[in-house]
Amino acid sequence: MRQRLGIAAALLPDPALLVLDEPANGLDPAGIIETRNLLRGLADQGVTVFVSSHLLGEVEQISDWLVMIDHGRLLFDGPIGQILDRQRPKLVVAAEQSGDLATVAGLAAEAGHYASTADGRFLRVQAPASFAR
Repeated sequence: MRQRLGIAAALLPDPALLVLDEPANGLDPAGIIETRNLLRGLADQGVTVFVSSHLLGEVEQISDWLVMIDHGRLLFDGPIGQILDRQRPKLVVAAEQSGDLATVAGLAAEAGHYASTADGRFLRVQAPASFAR
């Protein structure tokens, strides 16, 4: 109840900016869902909501933008989907002839998989999001 009371007290002045540290910490499952819905709703209404958390899965459910800091060093700053895409499994393909990479890239694209090459020697084919879960 203290966690809920703290969030309610932070909302009393109708802030344009809300900063919360681990807002779901100590809440029961229903309270966690209510808090997620509340924060998402506030953001949708134009309130800037900063949430500090070490649980990426929790942040993923309520955030549009992610800033990751470790010991004062910026590790990531961007849309949450971008960091999640980095977590997806990838297949790295090497070919004896560089022309074969274009063939594999075409096959991957036909199957709906994103493929890219950084240096022309390897092809990285991204697995669908469902593979990461």
